[in-house]
Amino acid sequence: MNQLKGFVMDYFEANNAKVLESKKQITIQVPKRLSEKLNCETILNITFDREIAEKNPDIDFIAVGSALLNKILESCEKRGLTIIKQYKGRNKFEGLEFNFRVTFESVDKKEKLINYLIDLKNKKFDDKLLKELENKDFEEAEDIELDPEIVQECYSKCLEQLKKDIESDVNKINEKLKAVLDKEKHIIEKFYDGIIADLKKKQEDKRRLYQEKMEKAKNAKYVEMIEEHRKERDKYREKLLELQDKQYEELTNYFNLKERRLSEIDNQFKLNTKISLVSAALARII
Repeated sequence: MNQLKGFVMDYFEANNAKVLESKKQITIQVPKRLSEKLNCETILNITFDREIAEKNPDIDFIAVGSALLNKILESCEKRGLTIIKQYKGRNKFEGLEFNFRVTFESVDKKEKLINYLIDLKNKKFDDKLLKELENKDFEEAEDIELDPEIVQECYSKCLEQLKKDIESDVNKINEKLKAVLDKEKHIIEKFYDGIIADLKKKQEDKRRLYQEKMEKAKNAKYVEMIEEHRKERDKYREKLLELQDKQYEELTNYFNLKERRLSEIDNQFKLNTKISLVSAALARII
């Protein structure tokens, strides 16, 4: 999935749209409120493939500069602030709620959702109130203007805290990956070291055989055999030189193959941590 497609798909999924992908197109069922915000239909048929769009005029082509993409980017200017939640309560409150998705990806994939609520008065986290509001009903209010710098400040504060909160997860996953990786590397090293040792032995046996035959030819006692053994000696000397070249090439290939396989498995077990902002909202108690 290219970056543009991933961004658009994540945007719609984060805003509770239903996405159905086929070979030809992507059909999106857009919530009414979001369709009004983007000034689009509640059912969209889109593609990121220009050729498909040219052959199917009823399918919208999404690319840099397209109307729908511009609307999406415009709606993201406030860091995904797409909803205003109004709760009823005794104590008045106004804060920003950020919902993040953290993806830990290596040989397998694990996702974690982490939410934060920041009081706009003191810019402090209110975990207790966040938990209280989780199961409370709310009403969506009309859009209001909110200083982008305040949203940016709160977003950065959440991101900084999030990195601290997932540090233990990252360490635990890396410890498990290292344990499995060490076992896998040991298996690979044992396998290739065995092949290399066996190859060295076979090559050494051949080298010893050639040297014995060369020595036999050198010590020939009968004059009539000297010429014949001289030819044999020259032949085995050439074979020995060929063997040395072949030995170097074969061993180098196996050493390179071993290192390449170890490098591949290192990358395979490397942890990639991705942090995505799923949604953000202004939470208000009236």
